[in-house]
Amino acid sequence: MKRILILFLAFYSTVNCKSQTSDECYSEGVTKSHTKNYRGAFDEYNKSIAIDPRFSQAYYNRGKLKYSKKDYR
Repeated sequence: MKRILILFLAFYSTVNCKSQTSDECYSEGVTKSHTKNYRGAFDEYNKSIAIDPRFSQAYYNRGKLKYSKKDYR
């Protein structure tokens, strides 16, 4: 049952993100970053990059978040 729930949530988040544009995901990431929801912002930047891999500002902001958390990988 737990696996089905996880698969459903993964599928839902993928479908939900595809209905948004890269700019919308990016804007949501900026909003979450300003409210100190850094994990949520990181996820939104990843969604934005998945939709448009050439969206450089999403890469930049994601990098700033990783740097601020001292995640140098």
